[in-house]
Amino acid sequence: MLLDSSGKEHYRFEGYLPATNFLAQLDFGRGRVAFHGKRWDDAAREFNSAAARDPKTELAAEAGYWAAVAQYKKTRDASSLKEWAKKVRAEFPNTTWAKRALVYATE
Repeated sequence: MLLDSSGKEHYRFEGYLPATNFLAQLDFGRGRVAFHGKRWDDAAREFNSAAARDPKTELAAEAGYWAAVAQYKKTRDASSLKEWAKKVRAEFPNTTWAKRALVYATE
């Protein structure tokens, strides 16, 4: 479980994972804590770290989404979401994240 300083839970994962996957989940959870705290730069950094640690999994697609949303929240510029949509549709075409990306597609 990843909790904020007040003890509120923001993310949870269960079960054994190899070290690389565990660290990616930990980064993702820290990203959720930062996101909920409206610390957009910290959130984007943690989500991008999660995606880089585990680049071939759906976690990378989801982390990329949240990194793009954090960037959008900071700047109100949707270009990060459009870039994410293009990338996720190319790299993760058969995932729910590719379907979710359709709303941001500009083709």
